[in-house]
Amino acid sequence: WEPGARFSFSIDGASVPLAKRIVEDWRLSPIEGGKTKLDWSMVVDSTLLSRVLRPVLEPIMKRMFRPSCEGLERYMRA
Repeated sequence: WEPGARFSFSIDGASVPLAKRIVEDWRLSPIEGGKTKLDWSMVVDSTLLSRVLRPVLEPIMKRMFRPSCEGLERYMRA
């Protein structure tokens, strides 16, 4: 965890049976024009249910990612 540069965390259990474990790593680096590049990695130890539902879940997760990035942008500006 490096405030302003890197945020990493793990989820070791959830009430929804879609993943056994999840690890995320968010890396921020400055780029030209005063902007910031986001490199995001996520590893999921998926359940059988999530593998079966993947075609449905993937577009939902992509739509959920945008508000997360917008929230991160607000946080970084503050």
